[in-house]
Amino acid sequence: EMKLKQYDMGAAFITRVEKRASWDTLSMAWESPEALPTLAEIENADIWLDRMNG
Repeated sequence: EMKLKQYDMGAAFITRVEKRASWDTLSMAWESPEALPTLAEIENADIWLDRMNG
């Protein structure tokens, strides 16, 4: 059940990033360990987007 919640959270994060930005922006998450979203950022993609847009 926890694993399913993690998948749902990840899917919601990706959907939000794609709607507010783009797939290219989402790909920034894999550029470095520092760019990976935190749990708080996965729960609220806007926080991660703000950090990535510095």
